[in-house]
Amino acid sequence: MNKIFNKRTLIIFIIEMMMTVIYLFIKGFDTIVNYCNAFFVSGFAIICIGGLSWLSNIGTFDIFGYSWKTLKSSFSKDVKRDYNSMYEYSESKRAKRDGEKYNFLSYILVGGVAFIVAIVIRLFI
Repeated sequence: MNKIFNKRTLIIFIIEMMMTVIYLFIKGFDTIVNYCNAFFVSGFAIICIGGLSWLSNIGTFDIFGYSWKTLKSSFSKDVKRDYNSMYEYSESKRAKRDGEKYNFLSYILVGGVAFIVAIVIRLFI
């Protein structure tokens, strides 16, 4: 449980609340629909960021990092590559990612709470 409730979760919650308040400043504080929309939009954005974080954790974007490193090394005078293949690059990144396996759960938790608040506002108020 300590991996979910940490400083990262608090920072994500503060950012989510700031997004909600900014939306309300733009649309107005006058109707309940605006409150529902504000929590829905901010929750959706946070869950999307969590989804991208999860995709990054499982190595989906390793090909882009490897391609960028290969492209950079091809333009240098001394062609020195840190990794000879995509497999070596992916394995080195996997070793670094093992400690941060569940960092996306904070995003899903905070975004899910915002979704629940939006549903409660919509259904019961």
